[in-house]
Amino acid sequence: MKQRTAILVAIALTAFVMVVVSAITFSITLKASASQAAQAESVKVESMSGAAEQQINAPAAPTTNSPATTATAQPKIVSADDATRVARALFAGDTLTQPPELVNYKGKMAYEVVLGGGTVYVDAFTGKVLTSVVAAASNPTSSESTDSSYSSSAQYDDDDDEKYDHIDDHDSAKNDDEHDGDHD
Repeated sequence: MKQRTAILVAIALTAFVMVVVSAITFSITLKASASQAAQAESVKVESMSGAAEQQINAPAAPTTNSPATTATAQPKIVSADDATRVARALFAGDTLTQPPELVNYKGKMAYEVVLGGGTVYVDAFTGKVLTSVVAAASNPTSSESTDSSYSSSAQYDDDDDEKYDHIDDHDSAKNDDEHDGDHD
């Protein structure tokens, strides 16, 4: 049995040594291949950065409108000045009350242009008017001023309640005097 135990210990020790040696070998080869890949990547990045630098410094080439390039290109946003011009064309002669502001109007990016005569929403990509809201008149007409004077007088309290209370007290005292004369 001693011989059998010795063979089993030798096999186990050999297997352990083989696992350790293969792990060390794998680790060394992995580090070597990783450093080679890193060097290759750095060379690739350097060449790409050189090409990118040349692209940046080179003048822009004229572009042609092809369907493939317009589909992938970002849509151009209309300037705030253009939106103001469109709004002023709708409300001729009105002045801006505040600068145009980019807003989300019913799911579309639009400029909100507030003029003296109303507010205009201009599509930020097409420059077309989405809608316009006319401002309410700040100066009432003659019929509106007459109506408002009636409603305001109904709410006006002239603080003469004490005057009328005194008259009511005087009338009741007068009536008492008349009744006093009847009882004599």
